[in-house]
Amino acid sequence: VPGWAISNQTTFKGDLKRSRGNIQLNLYAPWVNYEDIKSKNINVTASTDANMLHIDVTTDQIKISDSVLIKKIAIDADANKDRSTIVLSVDNDSLSDSKIRLVSEQRYQDNTTKFQFLSSLIKLKGNNWQLNSDNSILFDSTDIQINNILLTNKGQSLSLNGKVSQNPDDKLRLSLFQFDTKLLNDLLSIYDIKIGGSATGYTEFSSLYRKAVLTLIFLVVSFEFFIVQLGNALVNIDWF
Repeated sequence: VPGWAISNQTTFKGDLKRSRGNIQLNLYAPWVNYEDIKSKNINVTASTDANMLHIDVTTDQIKISDSVLIKKIAIDADANKDRSTIVLSVDNDSLSDSKIRLVSEQRYQDNTTKFQFLSSLIKLKGNNWQLNSDNSILFDSTDIQINNILLTNKGQSLSLNGKVSQNPDDKLRLSLFQFDTKLLNDLLSIYDIKIGGSATGYTEFSSLYRKAVLTLIFLVVSFEFFIVQLGNALVNIDWF
């Protein structure tokens, strides 16, 4: 597959217990790379038990473009025909002030999937973010409806609401309120960019199934670029 590389010391093992109808599979790879994304010591275990599917994935670290390093990542998933749960953990190490434990539940009925974030831990740069529990993402055969995905911390917030469909009038809106843009610098370091300031505004996406249309309106108070304070900045972009 173009862009992918996997260690030649990768192992794959399987075990079938006919009497119980249980299957257990294990894959271990010392490293797996995809273009500028490099991961180390990947372990994947999948098993079946009493009509349940269990999947555990762990990796020691993921490195992106030699700029972003994420350590101790784990995914724990359980599923049956009606319901599944996924736990994503990023523990990093004792020196890091960022940790994540995202918990989600998925329910399946007819042709609809309901995805919901449950009580979770999101700690970024030493600050705990609260995730609104009254949230949902509904998938069906024609569209995706996103409701009340809201993160808050000390007066700042980030929210996602709207619909993705074939209808160009349906919009997906990402809203920020007094959002500290310095939180983005770890990701922006991939492009050798460093910013600062408090952002309030929104980005709207539409026609995502066709040619995407984007509208972006933000006011950034005390905008900084590479530690140089440039004052307040108004950003208004329409992209068709």
